[in-house]
Amino acid sequence: MSTAVPSDQLIGFRMAADQSFNDRVLESQFSSAEWELIMSVISYEIDDPSDPDDAELVPVLDKLDDALSASRELKAIDPYEGATGGRAGGGILDRLLGALRGDSSQADRRKDAEALVLEYTAFLEGIMRSRSEWESICAAVAPDP
Repeated sequence: MSTAVPSDQLIGFRMAADQSFNDRVLESQFSSAEWELIMSVISYEIDDPSDPDDAELVPVLDKLDDALSASRELKAIDPYEGATGGRAGGGILDRLLGALRGDSSQADRRKDAEALVLEYTAFLEGIMRSRSEWESICAAVAPDP
């Protein structure tokens, strides 16, 4: 059984994860603005919170398509946004290389976004476990026996 994790319990962990995970985002096809849009719609649940050893942090991806649609709108407003796969720049060479590679389809972007969110989620859970906070978070969201 999955139980939602209140976002206020994750704020400090997400701030630490965001800072450390930023290099991975920069390596992805998503710009920082796109990643922020994606993460703004992601909430979390814990599968089996009554057993912290087996419990797992799981992202809720129900609104991911909304973020990717907003990302397309962002690019329509600012065609240079995200042109360099998350890196600063966006000069003529970057635009030409992007045109030669071709825009990835929406299905590919969703798959890549989902994979990056799952990677981030594992990273986030690792931070909570390494700080010995995982058990208390699981206890806070576990249903009463």
